[in-house]
Amino acid sequence: MSGNESFSAPRRVAVGVIRKMIGLEGACAVSPFGSTLERLSLPATILVGSSESDCRQIILEKIELRVKGPVCFFSGITSVESAAQISGLFLFIDSDSLPDPGEGSLYQFELIGMKVETDRGDEIGMVVAVHNFPTIDSVEVGRSTGETVMLPLSVEALVAIDRQNKRLTVRHSFVEELL
Repeated sequence: MSGNESFSAPRRVAVGVIRKMIGLEGACAVSPFGSTLERLSLPATILVGSSESDCRQIILEKIELRVKGPVCFFSGITSVESAAQISGLFLFIDSDSLPDPGEGSLYQFELIGMKVETDRGDEIGMVVAVHNFPTIDSVEVGRSTGETVMLPLSVEALVAIDRQNKRLTVRHSFVEELL
């Protein structure tokens, strides 16, 4: 990978998946991906579909936070039959419509394309993917040699994430054997 390649944010970001219908009036149980869904100002125009490129607009009218997770109510989804048609589909939001993640926070997709360097200034490469493993989130870093390395997003490895300058700094002592 050359240092000139650039990565951009995905056009659409998955924020949840519709698990099943609840009751007889079109309510849908949703498994959210993070807290973005519950931070939306409602009603909100979002997208529902099987993939980022195969989706349609839908209006999210209301979210009820229940013990087993959020239950969503959508405009036009008012029956068991209409809820069954969207069951199993993903909920997407255009990346430019996402709510601000707050001070000191960012969306994981924003890590993609960040330059990765050590706290001593050694360049490691560029983030090409973010992986959510059961025990820890990690970034996949493309090196100029063409190989990739995985780095955990842990306090032991990470020094800082500079969102504005698109830079991720890791401890030299943690990656010393990689260099």
